[in-house]
Amino acid sequence: MPNGQLDYISVQSSNLAAIKVRGIDAQADYRFSLPSALALADGTANLSLQATASWLFERSQQVLATLPAVDCAGLFGTGCTGTGSQGIPSFKLNLGATYDSGPLTFRLEGRMIGSFDLVPGQTWPVTHVGNYWYLDMTAKVRIFDKVEVFGA
Repeated sequence: MPNGQLDYISVQSSNLAAIKVRGIDAQADYRFSLPSALALADGTANLSLQATASWLFERSQQVLATLPAVDCAGLFGTGCTGTGSQGIPSFKLNLGATYDSGPLTFRLEGRMIGSFDLVPGQTWPVTHVGNYWYLDMTAKVRIFDKVEVFGA
């Protein structure tokens, strides 16, 4: 405007951030029949085994083109996770076994989240979080052709 007052400001949105991720995921599955002594109603029983692992070698993020990239694999803290309340593990593992015979299915699963370290140069009450395991157990029983009971 002629008096110098701003009427509007035009700002163009730009996404200048970048993330680079490198790692390996691996999975193995194996299923086999069990002896009839371990079978229920219909005389057959199967056991399925599963393993899934993820290795994160790099998870670099660059918030602005003028700032250096920060590799956050295996770290927690401000600059890697925003509020610092979460971490990015460099290793995760899932192991599972499923027993299936007649009307019964039983599953046992273990999940491991790898350790975290505090982002270098930061001060927090906690500087390292070790590996953490979760164990899940579920069972399903088929009562009728279209009725099942599930518990976990």
